[in-house]
Amino acid sequence: MIPQPRPLIEVFSDIPDMRKSRGKRHPLSAILALSCCAMLCGSRSYSAIAEWGRNYGSAIAHALGFTHNTPCASTLHTIFGRLDREVFEATLGVWADSVVTHTPAMPETPEAAMAVDGKTLRGSKKQGAPARTCYRSWPTVLG
Repeated sequence: MIPQPRPLIEVFSDIPDMRKSRGKRHPLSAILALSCCAMLCGSRSYSAIAEWGRNYGSAIAHALGFTHNTPCASTLHTIFGRLDREVFEATLGVWADSVVTHTPAMPETPEAAMAVDGKTLRGSKKQGAPARTCYRSWPTVLG
């Protein structure tokens, strides 16, 4: 069995929160997880990250660790402005190294990958005959 690295959301909880406990509404690990998910989905600004959090509802917010609604853009701006970048980078660097060391090595002979998209050929379904699906493949080599 392949050993698994720590989940990224647990790594986010190791990053020290620089905010005072009074008035703290959102956990830092939840904010970092929300930002990571939103950026993986294409969000590139604080307002886009905040909008992504609002659009995906409370189920995802609770799964990420929020107890209230997700933060607004100005909250994200304030938190990322005060985040200790060196500690953040060092913590994520250690995690990324563990992911790389736990990833199995590539096989000696590269495996061929095949991209398949099922497009129905135009005009192939006539007079009750089943539609013919065309599978185009582009052989590529991983590595």
